[in-house]
Amino acid sequence: KHQIEHVVVFGATGLIFLALARDRREDWVAVGGVVLLANFIEVAQLLIYRMPEGFEWWDVREDSIGALLALLGARYFQSAVKTLNS
Repeated sequence: KHQIEHVVVFGATGLIFLALARDRREDWVAVGGVVLLANFIEVAQLLIYRMPEGFEWWDVREDSIGALLALLGARYFQSAVKTLNS
């Protein structure tokens, strides 16, 4: 359940970032921004809570999966709209 929450929340964040992108290069910058945000959050948690398990790389993995799924979904949606309009 916790992993799914990470995928959904960071996928939604990815969609917000992707809404600002104007081309494919900016799509990748948006996804990279989400992954960078995920890393910053995990480092902050490590420093603030002094977590004994250390850096939670698996959370960053799920966050990254969410961001990539958002990108795939956005591209699929764009492709479907173009097909309907032609």
